[in-house]
Amino acid sequence: MPVHSLSNNAPQEVDPYEVLSIAQEPEPKKKPRYTKEMHDRAVEHIAEHEGYSEYGYTLKRGDKEDKTAEDFPTIGFGHYLDGSPRSREIWKSVFPNADYNGIQQKARENVRLKKAGKKQEVLLPRSEGYKLLNEDQDVRRKEVEKYFPEIYDKRFTADERDMMYGLWYQGSFAGSKFTRRRIKA
Repeated sequence: MPVHSLSNNAPQEVDPYEVLSIAQEPEPKKKPRYTKEMHDRAVEHIAEHEGYSEYGYTLKRGDKEDKTAEDFPTIGFGHYLDGSPRSREIWKSVFPNADYNGIQQKARENVRLKKAGKKQEVLLPRSEGYKLLNEDQDVRRKEVEKYFPEIYDKRFTADERDMMYGLWYQGSFAGSKFTRRRIKA
């Protein structure tokens, strides 16, 4: 059946099967919208459960039984200063003029001072800690969405979503294949 083009009046043949296949293609799914309210809830959830340190403290990376694991300082609401590209990029985006290695070293020194019972230097006031946490959450949210695009499904309540973001932030979520399988089920 001839169809006339708007660009010229020459008739063109159209394959009815092609038209039918185009009509049957599903519409692409709309990307779920991450709202400011969701962000604020996740940040508050993490802040509440993570705790805060203006001085820094250390955690063992890897297995607790591994005596060779290096201590890395953690500061603010659980920002792990492990020297990774992600940690450095987040830090630089919030504090472009601050020396990452210097803060990392000062946090280690604060740990030594605390163990010796001496006064520690304040490295990150709480207001600055919230800035860092907000940036951290933006980066981590994208990671969560990559592994769990269904996080916005109606089957998850806002509290469950907050918990998932919090677990991802703490590092206890991504490492568990079992947890990822359960959520996808």
